[in-house]
Amino acid sequence: MTSTSETCIEDNVSHSKVTTTILNWNDKEDTIKCLESLKHIIYPNYEILLVDNGSTDESVECFKNGHPGMEIIENGENLGFAEGNNVGM
Repeated sequence: MTSTSETCIEDNVSHSKVTTTILNWNDKEDTIKCLESLKHIIYPNYEILLVDNGSTDESVECFKNGHPGMEIIENGENLGFAEGNNVGM
């Protein structure tokens, strides 16, 4: 038996691309937990974009090693929440 969400997805002929943007700043532990939870997405046409806001805790290297192929944008400095997210748009 399939769940309602799975049935709705299977019934669609075309799946629009969805991008999930995650903003990180010196908090790799929480970001890793978020990335791990996104592995459970059942939607067939999505990507994850990680924007790093000038972290100094080696977050970016950790993400590159643990999630090869994921697009990562590195801001050279902390642009704040709004501007950091805007970079990912």
